[in-house]
Amino acid sequence: MNFETSHSTTENKGLRRLTMYCWGNTINGELGLGGIEENYILSPEEIVNFESVNNIKSVACGNNHTLAVTEDGQLYACGSNDFGQLGHDGCRTKLQKIPGVESLVMTSVACGEAHSMALNEWGQLYTWGSDSCGQLGLETDEGIQYKPKIVKTLASMLLVQISCGYKHCMALTNHGELYTWGSNEFGQLGLGLGPGNVSKPTLVNSLVGLPISFIACGGYHSFVVSKSGAVFGWGKNDFGQLGINSQTSLSSPTQLKTIRTVKVKYIAGGEDFSVFLTYDGGVFTCGAGMYGQLGHGSFSNEIVPRKVLELMGSTVTQVTCGRRHTLTLVPSKGRVYSFGLGSVGQLGTKLSINSNTPQLVLGPWLSPSGTSMIETNKQYVVKSIYAGGDQCFVRVTHKLLDIYPDDYRIIQESSQIWTVKLSDVINLSTILPENPVDQERMSFVEIVMSSLSCLNGSFLMLNDIHYTCTENNHGIDFDLATLCFDAISHVRNTSLSDLILTSLASAVDSLSLPSPDVESLRFYLTLPIYHEFKNITNATILQVPYAEALLNLSSIDSNTIEFWISSMPVVYFNTLLMVYKNVFIDQLNTNTNSTEQKCWDKALIVAASMLAKLNKLNSNLNGHQVKKGQLKVPYTSFYIPQLSDKIDIPSDYMKWMRADSNGIKYQDFYFCNYPFLFNAEAKTILLQVDQKVQMQQAMQAAATRAFTQMLFLDVNQHNLANQFIELNVSRNNLVVDTIRELSLYTQHDYKKPLKVKFIDEEAEDAGGVRKEFFMLLIKEILDPKFGMFVNYEDTNMIWFNDSSFEDVTMYYLIGLMCGLAIYNFIIIDLPFPVALYKKLLNEPITLQDFKDLDPMVEVLKNYWLIINLILMKYLISLLKSLEKFMEKFKQFH
Repeated sequence: MNFETSHSTTENKGLRRLTMYCWGNTINGELGLGGIEENYILSPEEIVNFESVNNIKSVACGNNHTLAVTEDGQLYACGSNDFGQLGHDGCRTKLQKIPGVESLVMTSVACGEAHSMALNEWGQLYTWGSDSCGQLGLETDEGIQYKPKIVKTLASMLLVQISCGYKHCMALTNHGELYTWGSNEFGQLGLGLGPGNVSKPTLVNSLVGLPISFIACGGYHSFVVSKSGAVFGWGKNDFGQLGINSQTSLSSPTQLKTIRTVKVKYIAGGEDFSVFLTYDGGVFTCGAGMYGQLGHGSFSNEIVPRKVLELMGSTVTQVTCGRRHTLTLVPSKGRVYSFGLGSVGQLGTKLSINSNTPQLVLGPWLSPSGTSMIETNKQYVVKSIYAGGDQCFVRVTHKLLDIYPDDYRIIQESSQIWTVKLSDVINLSTILPENPVDQERMSFVEIVMSSLSCLNGSFLMLNDIHYTCTENNHGIDFDLATLCFDAISHVRNTSLSDLILTSLASAVDSLSLPSPDVESLRFYLTLPIYHEFKNITNATILQVPYAEALLNLSSIDSNTIEFWISSMPVVYFNTLLMVYKNVFIDQLNTNTNSTEQKCWDKALIVAASMLAKLNKLNSNLNGHQVKKGQLKVPYTSFYIPQLSDKIDIPSDYMKWMRADSNGIKYQDFYFCNYPFLFNAEAKTILLQVDQKVQMQQAMQAAATRAFTQMLFLDVNQHNLANQFIELNVSRNNLVVDTIRELSLYTQHDYKKPLKVKFIDEEAEDAGGVRKEFFMLLIKEILDPKFGMFVNYEDTNMIWFNDSSFEDVTMYYLIGLMCGLAIYNFIIIDLPFPVALYKKLLNEPITLQDFKDLDPMVEVLKNYWLIINLILMKYLISLLKSLEKFMEKFKQFH
């Protein structure tokens, strides 16, 4: 398919606005020159026998026939008609109007080997010619269709682009869906392994969600280009024409990662080779090179797209391919270059020879400086170039009209998929609630808002900054996206707002399909901006399917999404967190009618998994593990206080423990798999349950050992394994007695319940004795008389004494006592500053953490800053003095 940029000009009196030149093979009349004697035209010749030549909009070439569409939408054809591809009742050597479609306004045309296609102003497709492989999409068995006929399968859709291979076709709809049909001998339909021929236009599911910008067919292969420059190819690859660094044919779209970064804008395909035009006007080619059609100065094949060095330094704006030759336009020089097969004059050099490097086409058109390659009295400049089969065409305009050449890198808006535009949604917000909405607007909303392709192609950064979409560049203009969704939130018409919601819900359902490219992931970032996404009553149609799709992404796509979300502002991250907390809490409130809840709804499980994903991102920002002080949001933001009231935490913990011991921990849903949701109260309950379980296990283990000893060993009752840690201590020698008693037990025994008995006292330890024991012991150990700690009178806080003479065993005892106290549910007073607890949690410590130990720390901090500034000042003075000394030293020598 060929494109052009329309320019509004005034036709000057006496000047021909447009005319056309052609060259190459004309045995079948495909050049439209009439009944001339020559079979081959070796250099450009003007078409003078076509009355509408100054009104031609676009041209397409098949192997032996040519189609032209005029500005007023009329179709003309010439060349071979062996298979009815002209739409006439016989061959034509001049361009003649195709009968039967005069009432239709056609906008673009495309040619296959022996079939033709035309698209009308309403986006409806007409086909005719050979149908040997079902390439007409008419689903008939006739073999040949002599008159243009509408493709009914696509009649209800608005097509924006069409393209033909030799025996297959592609069509792109306004909502970003790609349909293919015809021969699938080499997988050129992109539908995977299947039937050799497909007569019904079929959706290429593997590309759903990709915002396609351009489609192109070669002889037996196909390409699409996304809005951000991702190129996908499939089909025949015997010569490396797919550019995937192999010669294996493909039946499914595969990305050309080798040229992802060069910003491909346009592609032209020959029989077995491909040409890529980039954003900066560079030309890359790959595939068959035996005729020099790749332009690399050799006749070898290339399996990876390679830049045509001969064209470097020039900005190419148009490329087109014939069967085995290539044309390019460099408007800054006003020159057309050709290379490849030249046996019938298709290179336009007046010679019937091949060329493997770009050669100047000897046409009577001028460069910007006013010079021509041949002597001429014409004042023409090139507007656009076309090629196909073994023929070439050039449209030219009069220099005085100052009409710019077309730029194939700039795709017409009318040929692009629809996207969300700020002006459109603002207009929607102005419609009053009571006013009826016209069908055209409703259709626009439904198409754009329900299509992943359209949504992923919306809100893109300007000036192609969105190109090369990666995990480091999502390409979304969030300011624009926010403005659009804000305007959507102000839509007052209920019919429109309801349609927007249901359409976006339909797009969310499409997320379940595999993602073809990172560009297809953009919707994951933009949907949470939608105001209804925050409404938990939409959980079943928005939040839950969205989260399910996100959680089921492939590892590569998941990593990209995680990186994108991590790089978003805190307010975005926090919004996403609050949405799924609210969904979780709502489900918690709805589904806890009984304390014996066994089956939780999918919404609660999905919300919990989504919160787990966000919790991971919170502590693993941009793929790097961070310290807790650098969290995106405080860990307390994940707390759900309702858990303590709504679920039986001890029961959930016990089930979780039993499942874990059986190796099926993650097959069922347990709240204990999500500990980051538990606040301090819930975690205290968990800790108490865990301690009871561990105590019970330790007691059972001790009982088992005691039973074994009694059966098999000759031991007395006193030496049997005890189920408790029993400490017999005196009040007068509490510390020494405690150390002695604990030395009788191993680390394994510390999990047993603790019993304390004060010597010469009858009190049985039911809990009160333990509390008194820990209170007295901690008080004595922390007493300044031991010299282990320093007391700060201003704050009543303590800190380690760096001049203590106590043995390290004493410090070990303090740690052990703290652990035993907590393990046995005893609360003790340890007046240490925050710094100690941060050290235990492996968090970074600053001077500020010592402020609750000694308020003077803040003063010292300020003094330290002043001292640093003074030292810096003297250091700078010293360096300056040293510099002056070195200069004098150099002068002296």
